[in-house]
Amino acid sequence: MLTKEISNETRGEQLEQRLLGRDLPARALAFVSAAAKASGRTEGLSRALETADVLTQIEADDDALAAALIVGTLPKGEIDSAMIAEAFGAEVVALINGVLRAGRIENLRAGTDGKSAPGIETLRKMLLAMADDVRVVL
Repeated sequence: MLTKEISNETRGEQLEQRLLGRDLPARALAFVSAAAKASGRTEGLSRALETADVLTQIEADDDALAAALIVGTLPKGEIDSAMIAEAFGAEVVALINGVLRAGRIENLRAGTDGKSAPGIETLRKMLLAMADDVRVVL
């Protein structure tokens, strides 16, 4: 676990250097790093840092970077939209909600009779959410 914490810390410092001059994702990085240390949950932080690293390489915008960092460290089903909107903006909240909806695709299964599962409406909504903002699938 100590190795993972050191790795996260180093990865976080490297990402911080790449985010110089980019206020929103830098604040999101500081927020998720502090939250992970306070809660002792570093596994989500590792994945969020890796995702943010890839997004910086493809030159994603600040909202997408902030959303990727935050959504990757949220405990399942826990999002305080008002707090996140106040700190990071409504666009970041919209991206986070889109990513969470897209993640539900894993729960869709075909019915035993080969017909569509009841979750097909959820899939339709997820696809519509992606049509609203393609950054959700990044």
